[in-house]
Amino acid sequence: GELKRRLKEGDIGGTYLFTGDEEYMKRYYFSELCKASGESVNISVLRGDVDFGELCDEVSAVPMQEFSLFGDSTDSGSKRVIKLDSPDFSKLSDREMADVYEMLADVGDMTVVVIYFSNIDPVKGKSNTAIIKKLSETALTCDFQRAAPGDATLLRWIKKHFDKEKIAISPDDVRYLSDCVGTDMCLLANEAEKLCAYMSAVKRDSVTREDIDYICI
Repeated sequence: GELKRRLKEGDIGGTYLFTGDEEYMKRYYFSELCKASGESVNISVLRGDVDFGELCDEVSAVPMQEFSLFGDSTDSGSKRVIKLDSPDFSKLSDREMADVYEMLADVGDMTVVVIYFSNIDPVKGKSNTAIIKKLSETALTCDFQRAAPGDATLLRWIKKHFDKEKIAISPDDVRYLSDCVGTDMCLLANEAEKLCAYMSAVKRDSVTREDIDYICI
């Protein structure tokens, strides 16, 4: 989608709204935005209650540049990344919220703001519902939902973990692993890692259903 296009083209400046219950994908794309922001990217994380003055200072700050011994800039366009982690805007006045909307609608090409909700349901009360809706009018909204059981893309993703370690696993056992663990990608990645480590310890290169029962259940 649009997020992948921006990453591919390097056109990532702006505000993003990350929601949904799939933490793995939110972490992955936040990491990708940071990587795409340059070698000397400056990352700030603001958690919980939003302080209006602090947010204004962070957004208005100019990205840091590196300089050579001769005093000239060696920076190649690194951006500033600001992560609002599970933000709570409830303590801001209506005037401050209006300024926040205006500020986040135009943060400039050299700043990336990620409004990152970690909860399955980020909305707590009618006031926050309105805030989320208003933010989504100007931010690129990315709603990361967990895949359905048996989703083909998810199963291919699971198998890649084993392929990377040159460990064989049948399609039926990949599905069995997903059925046992669920579709939470963080949990699946962890269980796949445990299975690969077990295979290494017992010096085998093929996972069986019995291994899954032993390690993951």
